[in-house]
Amino acid sequence: DAWTSVDPRAPDAALDRLAGTRGALAAASSGRYQNDPSARASSAFDGDPATAWLGPWSARRPVLRWRTPRPVTVRRLRLLAPRATVRAPVRVALAVDGRALAPLAVRSGTVELPAPVRGRRFALTVLRARFPRGATGRERRRRAVGVAEVAGVPGARLRPRGAGAVRGRCGDAALETSAGRIRLRVTGDVADLDAGRPLRAVACGPPVALPAGRQDVFGGRGIVRVDALRLRSPGPVGGGRRVRGGAGRVLDTGRPGNGDRAGVRLDVRRPGWLVYGESYDRGWRATCDGRSLGPPVPLQGFANAWRVEPGCRTADIVFAPDRLLPWGYGVSLLTCLALAAALVVRRRRRPIAAPTPAPLPDDPAPRRWPLRRALAAGAVAALVLGFVFAIRAGVVLGPAVALVLARGIPARRLALAAGALLLVPVPILYATAGGDRGGYDTNYAAQRIAAHWIGVLAVCCLGAALWRVLSAGRRSPVDAWASPGEPEVGGRAYAGRGPS
Repeated sequence: DAWTSVDPRAPDAALDRLAGTRGALAAASSGRYQNDPSARASSAFDGDPATAWLGPWSARRPVLRWRTPRPVTVRRLRLLAPRATVRAPVRVALAVDGRALAPLAVRSGTVELPAPVRGRRFALTVLRARFPRGATGRERRRRAVGVAEVAGVPGARLRPRGAGAVRGRCGDAALETSAGRIRLRVTGDVADLDAGRPLRAVACGPPVALPAGRQDVFGGRGIVRVDALRLRSPGPVGGGRRVRGGAGRVLDTGRPGNGDRAGVRLDVRRPGWLVYGESYDRGWRATCDGRSLGPPVPLQGFANAWRVEPGCRTADIVFAPDRLLPWGYGVSLLTCLALAAALVVRRRRRPIAAPTPAPLPDDPAPRRWPLRRALAAGAVAALVLGFVFAIRAGVVLGPAVALVLARGIPARRLALAAGALLLVPVPILYATAGGDRGGYDTNYAAQRIAAHWIGVLAVCCLGAALWRVLSAGRRSPVDAWASPGEPEVGGRAYAGRGPS
């Protein structure tokens, strides 16, 4: 037997059969948001506004399909927005029996057809969608579009079952072994299916005898996929070696911290493995009753594990590289205090009169490149920068390089632009970005991607400014200048530009 979860590739109609949904209408979709079983297509035809079809919003536009038992006439469609804060359609395309209509606008949830259409097979493609007013920044990160109810299709109603046993069939789940295919039947409650909770599956075919030796067991295709599998077989005939029980158990999972877990209480009766369900890394360290267990080994495909012996009672787990962080914080703090003290001491000293240095002259305006040559250089820059950063970055930076060359923008302006980008928008974006600030947000980088791209633009501006300065230095000898009233240097004084 096994614990299973819904396969993301399972069609909506198969989940309707498993849930025992009744009605002559057949509904399907291009996908379910986050593989939520309750977000299947039939939720848009069950008459309950609390449920909804939620489709993934991506470059591949989501499609909601339905088929009626007999031809029906449709004059307009009413698309009720879902209660969940996701995108709602504002422009759609409708196809009837394979014949596509022109794109249609959704105004206040209503789709007015230019003329009545008649058919059995309908496909509604969402071309454009937007969030409702008042959606927060966190909610706007949801890549989903939803429809709570589709009204306007005669007889388009389904009757779902909110509770009761699921209607599993033999083969809803399967395993592949060297001795053949093992089929399983799903059991459980419809409420567990709709909530996305694990469903138990039991073997429903004849027993499969596996040969002696190492076995490879693979999950097969089905409506559900096997997540946790349990194999049972009778003991050896004739008094074979007795199989011992478990090595022990975890009495207390301990206190989680930022990069550590302390006070894990164990009851180890036989040699076994202490498994920490955190992504494997060689930097994790564990101790048991003060004795080091050494570096971990990967176990269960992702986790960290340490060998433990009987008598191990209390284990502590820590990410060793984090131990250097307090020292780094301390060095930074002392450096900041030393700089602040130096600034205070310098201000208390008596100021010494010093001649006012002459202001640096503005860098000369670079020569403008011909438009054709600037565009060619921008194309080369797009290829190089697109390879270094990303294709979408090259698409933006290539035309920007062509503009800098064609307009003859000097180094000073490029450097000032880079400084403005790094001093104003980047700190604001980092300070205002949402997300979990406790250190456990796996979407941290995506939430701050805007600051990253602005930083890339600033770095490119600095690089362009450096190229301007170096190229100008290679074109002409070292220049010197003097302001009126400056003393002679080397017996001569120069006003304006000239050889030194």
